[in-house]
Amino acid sequence: MSSLKKNTFFNFLLTFSTILFPLISMPYISKVLNIFDIGLINKGTAFCTLFTNLFSFGIAGYASRQVARVREDKKELNCVFSSVLLTHIILTVIGLGIYLGYSIHFVSDDSSKKIFLLFSVLFAVQPFAIEWLYSGLEEFKYISIRSIFVKLLMFASLFVFVRKETDFLIYGILYIGAQSLNAFFNIFHSRKFVRLTLKNFRFKYLLWNSKFFYLQTILAVCYQNINQLILGTNTEQLAFFVRGTTLVGLVGSFVGPVINAVKPRLENIITNDRDSYKHYIDITFELVSIVIWPLGFGIAALSENIMFLFGGEAFKTGFKVLMVLAVGSIFTQYSVFFNTIISTPAGFEKNTFWGNLVVAISALCLNPFFIYKFGAIGAAVVLAFSEFLGMCIQFIIIKIEHLYLDFFYIKKFKYMISAFLMFVIIRILKQFFNLNIFIELAVYFFVGAVSYIFILAFASAILKDELHFEYLKHLFRR
Repeated sequence: MSSLKKNTFFNFLLTFSTILFPLISMPYISKVLNIFDIGLINKGTAFCTLFTNLFSFGIAGYASRQVARVREDKKELNCVFSSVLLTHIILTVIGLGIYLGYSIHFVSDDSSKKIFLLFSVLFAVQPFAIEWLYSGLEEFKYISIRSIFVKLLMFASLFVFVRKETDFLIYGILYIGAQSLNAFFNIFHSRKFVRLTLKNFRFKYLLWNSKFFYLQTILAVCYQNINQLILGTNTEQLAFFVRGTTLVGLVGSFVGPVINAVKPRLENIITNDRDSYKHYIDITFELVSIVIWPLGFGIAALSENIMFLFGGEAFKTGFKVLMVLAVGSIFTQYSVFFNTIISTPAGFEKNTFWGNLVVAISALCLNPFFIYKFGAIGAAVVLAFSEFLGMCIQFIIIKIEHLYLDFFYIKKFKYMISAFLMFVIIRILKQFFNLNIFIELAVYFFVGAVSYIFILAFASAILKDELHFEYLKHLFRR
């Protein structure tokens, strides 16, 4: 088993490559293709993702956990692998029939129909992605190297084959080809660890034990994809929203790898070393808080510059969408923290279910009106508000169940206050000084970072609530 330090490193590498490559390619795609066609591709992606989530039945989440539990038992590992793979194939065949039937008979717009049919290929290869196998085996090095190789190949192909405005279909084909190549490498490489067997095929058992993960998936579909499908009637607004969500993914990319690496260690020590367990939660919370607040408010403060940098003039008018989504991403990351670090290691996954249920209900009730009235900005406001509600619900349930929450007390609001003051400083300076948009981005990034560090250090000294990371260092030596 790889060390936690190596797992965290490769998690960071994977996460940053997932964020970095779209950020590099987006300006080129925005320049070559028109915003309508970009929105059309986004619409096809959202539709395919919807079907993928519905017909995966949440088995990936269950499969990853089972692989981690039985990986020392070769026979049982083969059994789990085969059952999951074959079950996923059966579900996908059923889903593919419904997908094609809907696309052919119920989609009247020819452009949308072509895109949906094109993305049916992506839906069909999903069972063979088997990312859950490598996560359970902690093969993060392989996942990272394979992913970066495929992304580099696609990145080079974009410049070779996507040269003019009419090449948007080629862009879609390249995207689907990259995902299919990932699946091919995964299946080929899996021969090193597992063998396919039809013995002890556990179709019903697998579906039953995946039911909770499936409920989580259904709820995620409600508030992550429905807004895009509603916005799909206006491809420009959809492009603004998708570009915004891609950019705010930067917030999670800084803390997600650490959270994902710490989680299995917390599950290992929760029963036999409560003191270390509490210390690790305390320090992880400090790390999450010190990063996500300035990132969220920083992206919001420089939203015009960032949208222009990664989309050009056509996307600059959508800066308010990014501003709202950036603030909302803070609540999202705290929800992830509560789920991954507090509830799941303690065996209370239902906390996340209830939180996500509130998010889904809020999104379903508010999105139709707000999107109709305000477009992408309305969708962003609903998403941010819903994520805030979900975070609060999780916190309240955790409190009721007397799970560990000693890391949170009134002094911890120093992160929010420091980041908000940084936001105010940047916005005021932007009003008084009219700089080149790129120079402005660099200057105010530096000003924001310095002001946040200074204000946070001052607040920590006044409140006598200093930061201590020695326990996190000890954790990464395990």
